[in-house]
Amino acid sequence: MDHVRIAVYEIIRGTAKEAVEITHAPAGMADIFKAQPGFEGYSIIEVDPVTTVSLSFWATHEQAEHAIAEAAEWVQSNLADRLRRTSNYVGDALFWTEPQSQTGIERVPSPEEQDMNHVRIAVYDVTKGTTKEVTELVSAPGGLSDIFKMQPGFQAYSTIEVDPVTLISLSFWETHEEAERAVSEAAVWTAAHTEDRVHRTSNYVGDSLFWAKP
Repeated sequence: MDHVRIAVYEIIRGTAKEAVEITHAPAGMADIFKAQPGFEGYSIIEVDPVTTVSLSFWATHEQAEHAIAEAAEWVQSNLADRLRRTSNYVGDALFWTEPQSQTGIERVPSPEEQDMNHVRIAVYDVTKGTTKEVTELVSAPGGLSDIFKMQPGFQAYSTIEVDPVTLISLSFWETHEEAERAVSEAAVWTAAHTEDRVHRTSNYVGDSLFWAKP
């Protein structure tokens, strides 16, 4: 899952679950995404009663970009009176990590293999250095990646490079409470190791309402 599209929506009428019913219905957004080349996975994350996040995974950056146009057209036709998009990001994973298997080998997690139902998404401005330099710190021995892997309920973790100054931390957890705990762990580590390099601009912890898979 090397290329990711993340869109944040404000619910202006109805509920997140009602919007998902429309999205997940036959010929809805889920079916449209499934029909696109390079589709790898799609979920709607409920953050709170008025905030949802659309999270989709693609084989190439260009296919992720194409998903923006497909989503915008469909939302305008079907959910314009219910949702307002507030943020949109397309980025490339600089690394993925998940719990070690019994062989000790790490591999890229796949939505086809498991539903990752509790998600933490944090957006950072890189104020010093580069996104890759920050990721090197995060993924180094004893870095945030290792700290996350030691936490109960850890499923997967990635940093997503959106542009030269925007980095997204994306992690998946077995429970909402474990995802919330990850916020505290990340804040402590970031303050100690990257406070002079990054500034967090957004933070979302939410629960997946469904996974659509190829």
